Amino acid sequence: MNVRMLLSAAIVCVALATGVRAGDVLSTGSAKYEGIFEGFSGNAFSFRAAKRSGTMKQHVGSVKSMTMASPAKVTYILTGGKKPEDALLTSFEKSTFVFEKDGQEVRIPAAKIREIKMPFYDPDRIDAQAVETTLVISKGEEVEIASHLKKNVVTILHVHSDEVAQSVKLCNYVDKLGTDSHGKVCIVRASLPLGECDFTRQYKISSIPQFWFYNGKGELVKTITELFNPGQFDAALKQARK
Repeated sequence: MNVRMLLSAAIVCVALATGVRAGDVLSTGSAKYEGIFEGFSGNAFSFRAAKRSGTMKQHVGSVKSMTMASPAKVTYILTGGKKPEDALLTSFEKSTFVFEKDGQEVRIPAAKIREIKMPFYDPDRIDAQAVETTLVISKGEEVEIASHLKKNVVTILHVHSDEVAQSVKLCNYVDKLGTDSHGKVCIVRASLPLGECDFTRQYKISSIPQFWFYNGKGELVKTITELFNPGQFDAALKQARK
């Protein structure tokens, strides 16, 4: 989406591992974990536990049950199938996933499911957290981004607008990057109403959203201006940490 913009920029520094919204509960029989269910593939659960760093993998054979804090919007693919199906995931019990489709309960054994995917962003299940500081640094004038980069810390510039739905959806996802296994991250957010300003001319910005990744030396190493999938962010963070 090409736009002209008026800048109001803020810095949001996100600290490591301050937790996730606990709600889903995964039980192995010998232990219980509160956190967020992130998916299922290769006969293993991906689960981000509130008191553990990063995403844990748990083989389906060791999982006794899983309860959801609220039904989760998912897509699943049956073993041997190709077409993904949309449903609400409500729980896992007795080696069986329990879904809701068209108001009806649907039970499918885990052995018959190849993959369950969560949406890239679900605002009902994940909160932006661990915001330490928010500082407005500009309302349209030129801004030297370099002066706001933290030494030895990866910084992500998020060129954002509340009027661009995709950018709004990505806010919480980006803010939580520093709360899981990625380590300390500083988010510099340019929150942009539509309209032209000195900043957009200064940096030749013509689309929203954009994400600029700076390494700990303050060098711009990667930009993402389209597609916006988790794999892109993971690869960009890895590159910025080299």
